[in-house]
Amino acid sequence: MNISHTICIAFLSLVAASSLSSQVSTDLATRIDEGLHSEGQKIPVLLRFTRASTPATWSNAMTKEEKGVLVYDHIVRHARSTQLEAKAYMEAKGLSYTSYAVANCIATQLTKGELLSLPRWQDLELIQYDNLISVPEVEDQEAEVQSRSDSSEYGIVLIGADKVWDLGHEGAGVVVAGQDTGYEWDLPQIIDKYRGFVGFDEMPDHNYSWHDAIQVPVPATADSLNPCGYAVTAPCDDHSHGTHTMGTMVGTDMSTPNFGVAPAAQWIGCRNMDRGNGVPSTYIDCFEWFLAPTDLTGMAARPDLAPHVINNSWACTASEGCNPDNFSLMQEVVDNLRLAGIVVVASAGNSGPSCHSITTPAAIYEGSFTVGASNARDTIANFSSRGTVRVDSSFRVKPDIVAPGVAVKSMVLDGTYRYWNGTSMAGPHVAGAVALLISAVPELAGNVDEIERLLRVTAVPLAGGLSCGTDSLSTPNATYGHGRLDIFAAVEQALATTTSTTQSEVASPRVYPNPVEDILYIKDLGDRNVAYGIYDMLGNLVLRGLSISDRGLDVSDLSSGCYVLRLQTGAATPFVKI
Repeated sequence: MNISHTICIAFLSLVAASSLSSQVSTDLATRIDEGLHSEGQKIPVLLRFTRASTPATWSNAMTKEEKGVLVYDHIVRHARSTQLEAKAYMEAKGLSYTSYAVANCIATQLTKGELLSLPRWQDLELIQYDNLISVPEVEDQEAEVQSRSDSSEYGIVLIGADKVWDLGHEGAGVVVAGQDTGYEWDLPQIIDKYRGFVGFDEMPDHNYSWHDAIQVPVPATADSLNPCGYAVTAPCDDHSHGTHTMGTMVGTDMSTPNFGVAPAAQWIGCRNMDRGNGVPSTYIDCFEWFLAPTDLTGMAARPDLAPHVINNSWACTASEGCNPDNFSLMQEVVDNLRLAGIVVVASAGNSGPSCHSITTPAAIYEGSFTVGASNARDTIANFSSRGTVRVDSSFRVKPDIVAPGVAVKSMVLDGTYRYWNGTSMAGPHVAGAVALLISAVPELAGNVDEIERLLRVTAVPLAGGLSCGTDSLSTPNATYGHGRLDIFAAVEQALATTTSTTQSEVASPRVYPNPVEDILYIKDLGDRNVAYGIYDMLGNLVLRGLSISDRGLDVSDLSSGCYVLRLQTGAATPFVKI
């Protein structure tokens, strides 16, 4: 059987972005003018460059893997081009830095003199202070009254997760991610769900499953007393907050009522805070890693191993430097992850009950799926932040949805349980629900728009309270959004509207991205033993191999041009892709 298509493996030249003069953000200029940094003192800053456009070949019909590879390759090429002169300058000056693509920026530390003498590079848009972020405060509370079942926690029953389990869908095949204070990975409630877990008799493999963005102490702590240490190569939690949220997503314990929404899902994690404090560059670092997880050395990025959904139970407040001057930084991050087919769940914040109290990244953005907190009686928690979003003058209606966030049971560092309040506890219910939805209907993977639409339209409508710029008696409103999460209804609707497709016995392999720069991925080979050859347009063999690794084919050494890829099974059946 021959399957022939035509593909052009082109190597694109880099095109310089439009010319923009550099400028210093208001908050950074104020710090310098007021002498908050002495001469010679290093100031943590972010150099922001022009953002990449949406890839011209992007389509919502692409698979999640295709979107992830395309977006990653596109923004990496753009960052290389726009940051080229700046990186060369810093290396010549002996200045250390970290380059990011998910938000096109460079994190570095400069003295006032070094800062003021920076060249005005063509693509540099803004220089801003690398301010602190922090995890929202949580507090213990007695357990909520159990609802309808003694076998599951009230939140599980209220959102219908237990009924989804009865249908046979518990999150299998889906990867959830969290960036937080870290994760105590080897607790019995979550160890076997960790993607790096190989078996109880085997050493874990933390490559592609864990990343630590806390390489050094952050300014808020200014010491080296972190109980986990820094740049750790195995998951660790220095606070308990992250571990509690992961338990809500995937945790199980045979001796207690069920409390994890998607108990069969896998999880990966990144630490973005040092005992509850971080800086913008640490959460950017985590987001970049989620877009294309790497090994423990930070090398060999794999966008095909990106998670399906990311839980973000933290906030960057105005007092810590996040303001309209730099809101677009995080928006760029969220937009890129969304393009890559990843759902970004963000806790609304704990600054309620006043109107317009959703004020912090990432909850304020259109591209984030923002979650408020409700209780067992389907009433909004007093602390849960409300919309509309006024801080960026958008007045968009947030939250998108609410979920249980009062007296939510999950484990902490010693493996015991705590009942905590917070939108930090509500967000993980939604992240876990996304995993259930994708496990029930795998075709939804990567289709962020449809996943979020299903969660909104099937939510239990809730209304009341302050109008906050919306009609408080209709939905969506600025208190409850579209209402309380009902994942059973979402799964039912998704299953009812999904058209089953029967795959042919011998499916055509998928080859992407096209054009390609470095790594070419070939998927849907099944268990066939496949050899490959790449030919130039004159028919000359330029690259060959006897098997194809799931890490893809490295074609970075090929010259720019068009090539033909021929795949051959053990039965000598040729496949030609272009």
